[in-house]
Amino acid sequence: MRRQMVLAVAMMLSTGLMWAQTAKGTKEIYGPEAEARPVTSESRLRLVLTVRELDERGKVLNIREYAALVGARPASEGNGYAQIRTGAKIPVTTGSASAVQVGVSTQFTYVDVGVNFDVRGIQWISPNRIRLNIDADVSSFDQALQGGHPIIRDNKWSGSEQMNIGEQKELFSSDDLTSKNRIQVSLSVRSGE
Repeated sequence: MRRQMVLAVAMMLSTGLMWAQTAKGTKEIYGPEAEARPVTSESRLRLVLTVRELDERGKVLNIREYAALVGARPASEGNGYAQIRTGAKIPVTTGSASAVQVGVSTQFTYVDVGVNFDVRGIQWISPNRIRLNIDADVSSFDQALQGGHPIIRDNKWSGSEQMNIGEQKELFSSDDLTSKNRIQVSLSVRSGE
């Protein structure tokens, strides 16, 4: 009996099979996830979104990182959420009006440029893997004027991903329409504790 128990434990360790005690009972965990900590509603993640601009040879011209510490929840408890906003408002001339006594005044409208990341539906699907929905909007303006107005570049991407903790994944890649440059957005997910 004792020998059978030792063989069973050795077999479980060699296949990566382990059990985790959760609030709702015991469940089996396989593979590398067997060593991960149990998922609780207090489990935190560090999401790092990286935006790279590359030239036609792949040389990095510009790199920016945006990070958020978020709570991910077990699927039974709802969804986690994160939002990152950073940018500027660029004035664009829309016209001018003249007043009899004051003179000519110029009218402007302001265009938002920068990065907007919305990460919704963050859920643990196993002790080492999450599911999330991402909306990315990366915009910039060029100093060169076209018809008296700046050129605004806008790249948008939306999708669902499943990722392991510690993994980095390229989410979006696009050519710049006005040059041979390329923009890439990647996400890495790390344990926040």
